Amino acid sequence: MIQCPNPHCGQTVPDFMDECQFCGADLIAVDRPNRKDGETGTGLSHSHIKLIYNMLGLIWIGSAIWDGIQMMVIAPAVAGESLEFGVFEQVIVVMLSLKILFAIGFLAKIEIIRGIVNFFCGLQLVFGLIGLVMSIPLLFFGSFLSTIEMLLSAVIDLGTAAGIIWIIGETDNFQWK
Repeated sequence: MIQCPNPHCGQTVPDFMDECQFCGADLIAVDRPNRKDGETGTGLSHSHIKLIYNMLGLIWIGSAIWDGIQMMVIAPAVAGESLEFGVFEQVIVVMLSLKILFAIGFLAKIEIIRGIVNFFCGLQLVFGLIGLVMSIPLLFFGSFLSTIEMLLSAVIDLGTAAGIIWIIGETDNFQWK
């Protein structure tokens, strides 16, 4: 973080800004804090960032596979039904396949895919929060174990989406070695 040089402002501003977000003062001449070579904005090393990046991508793939197993195998078995591969199931397979393909593109560090992933993770945060709030009453009126599983799955999805948005921002100017 840096200090705005305008004597009437003096606000603390992120060190990557070229202009004060509060008063519009020019910040190009302001000294930036020195970062160690190989250190990111959070102070984590390149190796830690790469590990977190890859783990989030793998968790996202695992989450898509779990969602597929849950919707196509577990839910019909619990309901005592056999799996019918209708339109709804086909849409689920396409969506989960796209999620896995985007996760692979994310892991391959394809820039356009990273942008698409960032957008979809934002949507996942919004709808995940809605789903999380709506599933809380099920603790009192529904099956306790399935509600706990639903809440746990929602929390993992929310954490993964937030982590992916953070790591994409953290690696925007990253030098992949």
